[in-house]
Order: sequence, then C-alpha cells, then structure tokens
Amino acid sequence: MTSTPQIEPAFQAFLSANQLPASYLNQAKAQFGTLANAIIQRHQQQGTVVVGINGSQGSGKSTLADYLKTLLESQHDLTVAVVSLDDFYLGRASRQALAANLHPLLATRGVPGTHDMPLAQATLTALKQQRQGNIKLPRFDKANDDCFAKNQWPSIAAPVDVTLFEGWCVGAKPQSESQLKTPINPLELKQDIGGEWRHSVNQQLAGPYQQLFANIDIMAMLKAPSFSCVKSWRLEQEEKLAKKLQNQSIKKAGKAEQPQASTASQLMNAEEIGQFVMFFQRLTEHMLTTMPEDVDFLYSLDSDRRIINPETVPA
Repeated sequence: MTSTPQIEPAFQAFLSANQLPASYLNQAKAQFGTLANAIIQRHQQQGTVVVGINGSQGSGKSTLADYLKTLLESQHDLTVAVVSLDDFYLGRASRQALAANLHPLLATRGVPGTHDMPLAQATLTALKQQRQGNIKLPRFDKANDDCFAKNQWPSIAAPVDVTLFEGWCVGAKPQSESQLKTPINPLELKQDIGGEWRHSVNQQLAGPYQQLFANIDIMAMLKAPSFSCVKSWRLEQEEKLAKKLQNQSIKKAGKAEQPQASTASQLMNAEEIGQFVMFFQRLTEHMLTTMPEDVDFLYSLDSDRRIINPETVPA
C-alpha cells in the first residue's frame, strides 16, 4: 500500500488560501519549474530580481505569484515580495478629479492613467535597492473601490531577493495613432466619441508606465484564448470576492451575516461587469496580439484556464 506524500505546511496553506486541490502542486511544478529556476539563476547572478506577470482579469496571475512565493521562500530560503499593479490604483477622490478635469471615463479604475505612478515607481525602486529597514507595500480595497489606509499596508523587511509584480497590463506597449482611431466597443463609441480617453490612456502607457516596466528583469504572460473569456473570468472573481467578504463577516460575528452595505454596494453584477470589462478590451486585445513575442515565458490558456503549451519553455 502506497502512502500519500506529505505536503509541506507552506504548500498546504497555499492550497487552502487559493481553494485548490493537492493535484495542483504537481501541475505547477511541471508548468512553472523552468520559470522558477530562471528566477533563482538570475538572483544568483545579479541579486534582487523583479518578475513581471501579465494576464487578463481572472487568468490566474495572483495564484501563480502566490505559488512562486511559496516555492521560493519555503524551498530556496529567498525573501519574496508580491505586489500588484492594482494596489497602486488612485483613490476614488483622485479619480473623480481626473474625471472632472480630463475625461469622465477616468473615474473608473483600471486603465493606465488611473494608478499612482510615483508611488508605484518608489515602491519598486525600494524593493530593488533598499538594503535595510522595512518597505511598505500599498494595498487597494476593491470591495470599497478605494485605497486602504497606510497604517493597514503590510511591510516586508529589506533586502528583498525577488519581487513578483503582477497586473493585467504589466509589460504592455502602447498602440500606434492609427490603431486608436476607430472605436472598438459601445463604451468607446458612445462615451469616448472624440477619442480623448483612449489617447490619454495610450499616452500614459507610453510614458510613466514604460518607465515602471523597465524595472522588470523577467517577464511572464498568462495568455487568454480571446477577450471573450474575460467577462466570465471577471464574474468569477467578483463571486469569489463576495464569498471572501461573507466568510470574513462570519468569522467576525461568529454567525452568518451579510457584508456591510457600503461594501456590498461596490460588488458588481453580471451586467455591470459586462460594462466594466469594456474599459479593458482595447488594451487586452492589443496585448494578446503583440506581447507573446516579447515575453520571456509564455503560458497559453484554454477557456478553462488550463495551460495548453505542450512544454513550458522560455518564449
């Protein structure tokens, strides 16, 4: 009788936190082992390494980052920070000011131009260069669509060996002027008639975002099969967020109760998500076409987010 292999506590915690079966670990080892080895080798060569992880909403970026963090910390004794581009979103008031001064669509978080780029650059610079002390890691509260207070940000002790920087448009390149001319969905057609919003987004991507992405040493992409998958994946994310908030409420109260009204009001239904993903469509489709040839590691996904590469090798 063959005994079941014992799972290390760190990986057991990872599986529990991400609601994954034990079988995920064997799959991840086969699929991401080459990437993990590349990170370790680069760290041995240069010290601190920044790894970019690109993927559309719901593609599994956060899960991949959490797996790599667990692996590198538990088995290779490395100090690993995980930061998301989403954690650098401007607060609601700042975005409302942008909406009033530049374009109404900038009130909605997501696209380049709706992040605090000085904070993002300062954070990545600290993670790469700081040798002592603690580094604060910004956090954004998506349920309430606003920044967490600074006293709620976690911190990590320097020096940091590896920074995993994930985000839906991390590593993206800007579009050409000709590509911006024609609206691609009802949002652009009806609410960006003159193209000012998409031009502003593109200008931001071409400027401060390229400076931020220059910090990246290794670039990986989780490539969706098409943009049509994004809406269903994003809806799953919202449902998971609602469940997480419900569980937190249960733990706090010791009994079942609904999330607070202010939090529940910020969660989106299917119709609202359909509208929301239109903000991401242009750049997502652009990245699906152009990024695969530029990244170091490419993981092509099917509609169920299974990696369909026969073998995972540097792109």
